[in-house]
Amino acid sequence: FKPIDLSIASISPSFGGVNGGTPVTLDLRDPDAAQFVTHCLFAKTAVPVSSVGARSVTCNSPQSEGGPCKLRVGTTDKHPSIDSSQFDFKAFQFTAMEPSSGPDTGGTLRVLGSGFVVGKGNSTILFEREMASHYNSKSCTASSSTSIDCYVGKMMPGFYQVRMSLNGVDVLDTGFLFEVYPRMTTLFSLPSFGSLDGGTRINVHGANYRSQDHLSCRFSNWASNEMAVRKIVPATFLSPNLIECTTPSWGVADLAELTIIILGSGLDLSHRDDGYESLLTFAFVRPFELHSIKPNNGFVAGGTDIVINGDHFSDVHG
Repeated sequence: FKPIDLSIASISPSFGGVNGGTPVTLDLRDPDAAQFVTHCLFAKTAVPVSSVGARSVTCNSPQSEGGPCKLRVGTTDKHPSIDSSQFDFKAFQFTAMEPSSGPDTGGTLRVLGSGFVVGKGNSTILFEREMASHYNSKSCTASSSTSIDCYVGKMMPGFYQVRMSLNGVDVLDTGFLFEVYPRMTTLFSLPSFGSLDGGTRINVHGANYRSQDHLSCRFSNWASNEMAVRKIVPATFLSPNLIECTTPSWGVADLAELTIIILGSGLDLSHRDDGYESLLTFAFVRPFELHSIKPNNGFVAGGTDIVINGDHFSDVHG
């Protein structure tokens, strides 16, 4: 006679939803015990074994009011194991997703809710649309019981239903819809210089601008005594390929970097799809002054040399 050791070495996953149905795999210490196990006990609720492995059994969790419970296994003689593990029933809720849209190059989004488990589980986010494959995030991390951060990779533009797995086995419907749009890029801007007093209207040409985004122009310079000078002005949407900004006042004649951003998101649109930075610059110059023109008349056939006298001329004016 050889006694059977029904003690549990580990369980996976260690938590699931209160609605039940989570397939829980229990690894047993005794390599010969799995064939004798007929049911699992979640507290006092017995559920039959759904599958048997070499030294493990799998049971689907029952419904529960929530909270941790003892998890044991039993055999046909109705005697459960003395040793037990703990399984935690969680009431998962999804309340918000930020942002609700993003570029096709990917980025980070945050899912808000309740019942999340910090540092446990194998959380993934899944995007699904008709006639398309599932797209899994590379990683999701629960920073608290109410917040999960996920990195989203490249995806095709379109609208996707969002689902999540918080324990590596259960896939839950969040009720959220995520829009993927072509990434906006900047190409060039005209004019490339203007008065340091501000007020110059700049046309910024690019691709995939959207009217619903709060686009802004950011002028910055890091060369002034190692002190950052940065000013942001709102942009006016004219078309998917054109926006307009009015320059702010600038303290000194200087060359500033011009970047298009979505206000409040920190998204920088200066990088083009080929991976090279689209370096837009704008030169703030002192307004030039005209003092005299000599001669002040000439032949209609042209060819007259003219000398213009004034102040604050520079190469950039050419």
